[in-house]
Amino acid sequence: MQFHVDEMSGGSCVRRINKAVARADLRAPVGANMASRTINVTGAAA
Repeated sequence: MQFHVDEMSGGSCVRRINKAVARADLRAPVGANMASRTINVTGAAA
């Protein structure tokens, strides 16, 4: 799944998103693209 995060402004935002996704699926890889302000999540919960 891909999510657009308007307010994503740096590494601390990405870390918070990683923690939130890990609560749903510890093994879900999370990829962040700061230029497009998108997060890609792959996993069973996605």
